[in-house]
Amino acid sequence: MKNPRLLLIAALTCAALTACGGDDMNGVQTGSNGAGETPSTVPPTSGPSQPSQPSQPDQPDQPGQPDQPDQPAPPKRTDMALTQFVNPLIGTQVNADSGYAGNVSPGAMVPFGMVNFGPNTPRYDFNGSGGYLSSGGSGGTIDFFSVTHLSGVGCPGQGAVAMLPTDAATTVASGGRPIGVGYSYADETAEPGYYKVRLANGIVTELSATARSGIARFTYANKDKGFFSIDAKLNGNSDSGSTKVTANNVALALASDGKSMSGQAVAPAFCTPYVLPLTEN
Repeated sequence: MKNPRLLLIAALTCAALTACGGDDMNGVQTGSNGAGETPSTVPPTSGPSQPSQPSQPDQPDQPGQPDQPDQPAPPKRTDMALTQFVNPLIGTQVNADSGYAGNVSPGAMVPFGMVNFGPNTPRYDFNGSGGYLSSGGSGGTIDFFSVTHLSGVGCPGQGAVAMLPTDAATTVASGGRPIGVGYSYADETAEPGYYKVRLANGIVTELSATARSGIARFTYANKDKGFFSIDAKLNGNSDSGSTKVTANNVALALASDGKSMSGQAVAPAFCTPYVLPLTEN
């Protein structure tokens, strides 16, 4: 070997050039593929494009799991007048087992009102203490109508300001006892806040109430026989009281057109102002 030092230097130089050919500058790879070849430019490689994911099919029900039905829509709310289911006549008749009635008044009233405007019928012992007692037959007698009644009591708690429409010039009571007018249960209607009855004399009575007052309408079968009596002395449907109604506690006036009458009757613990429109119907 003539010049071993030159051969060693040439070998080291080729090794250095080969090592430098693998450098990567700015994404461009340069290098030598062999002696005398021109370096080539290789574009940067990126990973292969990801294919779009296919839509997932519906998952089958798990074994042992029943199919889940669609939830139905909630039912639509419906407002309903519950008063249509109320029967004020319940409890007005004597119970066959106990021998007692509920002493309930079917008169017109509103919740917590001061007035219960309704009929007063004859009572027997403690039955009918609320002012009304059904005989259980086809009809009975109405002694008068009044503006106060207490339901469920065991003693008379009603009957303030007795009034009665009639077809003759008679009083509400005679000898301290009510006279009364017959009626049929088939001609009687009671519902919350309203009471109606057709008396045997053909006169139709309709009663209603507010929290502090009562309203009545009397329709006469014969306009020539229309009378209306008030007795402020009666105590419930028992005997008449001792206080007399005189000119000092009664006022009565007829309107100038002759179509209405107004006034007041003052009892020991009650005052009844009233206006009566008069019509030919």
